Amino acid sequence: MALLPRLSRLIAALTAGLVAACDQGPSVVQEFHRGDVWSRLVYASTDGPVLVQILGSPSGFDKVAADRVIVDAMSRSISQLIVRFTDDPSLAPRPRFRVILVFDPEPGFGPNRLCEGDQPQVVRRDDRINITAVACSNEERWSQVRGHVRTVDDPNDKLFVELIKQVTLELLQR
Repeated sequence: MALLPRLSRLIAALTAGLVAACDQGPSVVQEFHRGDVWSRLVYASTDGPVLVQILGSPSGFDKVAADRVIVDAMSRSISQLIVRFTDDPSLAPRPRFRVILVFDPEPGFGPNRLCEGDQPQVVRRDDRINITAVACSNEERWSQVRGHVRTVDDPNDKLFVELIKQVTLELLQR
């Protein structure tokens, strides 16, 4: 009889551990998608990199170092097409198609006007990194994704890099 309660506790502990481990990875949700974002991406990347505008710095990372990791992770995220990204507008041949990433936007921020130039306040959190991403063509929003991951100490952390890759894929998927 004593075996059954111990077995129940063991199963409960293992289940709790698995749930906690799952909660630590990136979570990404596509909130808006219209038209053929993929075709716009193909066109925008034909003659050079696609522009990405990065607002905020997650977890207080050094902005230059974090931006470099973000651009690199985005460039490695799409396997069906060779797409490069840049945060330098002078290197993007078609800057009217762009991706905007906002880290830790203020609560209640509605990203539907990011493509028109609205910029939210950034509110850094200690427990997790939040991201909102939009794909813009001119001033129109074509796709929108939100995601988060627990706070990490380094932009090269695999959890943060995976968050950026998942956001890029969800945002620009076919």
